[in-house]
Amino acid sequence: MLIKRFYYLLILLFFITGVACPPPESTGYIEPDDPRLLYTGRINYNDPGAPVLCWSGSSITAIFEGTFISIILNAYESGPHGNNFINAFIDNTGPVVIECLPGEYEYTITQNLKDRSHKIEIVKRTEGLDGNIAFLGFRLDQGKSLLEPPERPVHRIEYYGDSITSGAAIESSENSADSIYKNHSRTYAAITARNINAEYHSISVGGIGLLSSWEWLDGNMPEGYYYRLDFGDPESYWDFSIWTPDYIVIALGHNDFLRTGLELATAPSPDEAIQGYIDFIQTLRNVYNEDVRIILALVNLDTIDILKEQPPSPWPGYIEAAANKMNTYFGDNRVYSILLPYDGAAVHPGVQGHEIIAEALTDFIRGLDISK
Repeated sequence: MLIKRFYYLLILLFFITGVACPPPESTGYIEPDDPRLLYTGRINYNDPGAPVLCWSGSSITAIFEGTFISIILNAYESGPHGNNFINAFIDNTGPVVIECLPGEYEYTITQNLKDRSHKIEIVKRTEGLDGNIAFLGFRLDQGKSLLEPPERPVHRIEYYGDSITSGAAIESSENSADSIYKNHSRTYAAITARNINAEYHSISVGGIGLLSSWEWLDGNMPEGYYYRLDFGDPESYWDFSIWTPDYIVIALGHNDFLRTGLELATAPSPDEAIQGYIDFIQTLRNVYNEDVRIILALVNLDTIDILKEQPPSPWPGYIEAAANKMNTYFGDNRVYSILLPYDGAAVHPGVQGHEIIAEALTDFIRGLDISK
């Protein structure tokens, strides 16, 4: 196991750029509040000179000129699973993977480009559990600058999920929770968004549930986390009026089921579980509007090793019943349910598992006529 991990780290270090290496002859500083920067996600702008990326998949996109670009970051203290990581995509290729050491550092992303315009996209690989990253600006070749940003995608999609949505262990062959193995860019959430040309917000937390979360969290998603601007600050509030999704995917219930399957908690009754989904749907309806399509989604975890001796999960029936009740009793025909395919043995799908899940969710969303 140690040999495998060492080999993986050697490969990863091949892609990670140097830390705190000032670029030669490079003084083209780009301020974080430059209007030509395209931010996506729940970004904390309380300090315009140091906007904070917290949630998985939060991103910064820009078009820049020249041969060189570096990024200046201030990563807060490490989380329980290690340091934060970001992906840097240049002209839609890569990524260059950067480990964000605690403190303020400048990281060279690339310095061998052709002298023309290029697109850069920075994506937070890791989740709120792993800490926050303050963006302090880019640095370009001397005399170079940014151009107008690319167009935003046509659609918007928002996810409320757990470690599967965050991409925990997605690049680990041994289901490791270490942050080095997380990569939100390869999750079903990110892939589905790209497939339907949507920008997305991913409010996902490892271990969280609809009603019951693991002990390292203070409460469940509907009660304590869905509204947060900053994962670690329960008093921070996202302004729901500034960004309205076309689709919401509620991918919660896996941890409620796992805690029951592992006999660590008393299972809720079917009525309690169904009502939990309905209450959360109505909460989101109150902050958005009736036109948003809400999809209750679960990944089929019945095949994972730790639950092979357990009865099949009742939770797929709960999301179906909740969607049906919203349709019939409440007259809300924009609520749906889907059980997503997965036949892996580990709790967390790998890259291939996420691709299969994304294909099913993409097809489902494409089957919805948003014009109705």
